Amino acid sequence: MHRSFGICCLLSLLFAAQALGASVHIKSGPTITTSPKALQLEACLAGLGNQDIQVTITVKGNASVNCLNPSGFLVPGKNKVPITATATTTISRNEIKNGNVCFSVTAKAPDTVDPLLAGCPNANWTAQVVSVDFTEVTLVVVQGGQVVLNQTYTVKPSADAATSVVKRAIVLKK
Repeated sequence: MHRSFGICCLLSLLFAAQALGASVHIKSGPTITTSPKALQLEACLAGLGNQDIQVTITVKGNASVNCLNPSGFLVPGKNKVPITATATTTISRNEIKNGNVCFSVTAKAPDTVDPLLAGCPNANWTAQVVSVDFTEVTLVVVQGGQVVLNQTYTVKPSADAATSVVKRAIVLKK
């Protein structure tokens, strides 16, 4: 009796591990592309189970802004403003093939930030985000209600990032 109970528990654990994915890892990528106000992360995952996944990226950076007064006159903001943006996508289990799936997620900076943080003359002004120097991106993958992957990367600086779409180098934070 105890033996069959032990075998049932062992089989349940085995099937649960298979359903959730034994060892989720990045198969290729991630590749980071930035535009002046957005960051796109592309990667392929392996080791997934047979349930839907939710992929979330959270990006951090420092925004350059223009201050718009109530009369419509624009002047550059005096301060860079720290921003955080998040984007999430859900991938159906039907898209996961043999534990593998590729995805792309884009996080967009907010259109405006606090005018006082930006160095605008007062709170009646609007601080419009012009570009963001992205510094960090965190990738979180959830499957079956469990976090199966959580990695943070440092985004290396690029002189062209404020004005054009560029691929950016990244480094995995330990």
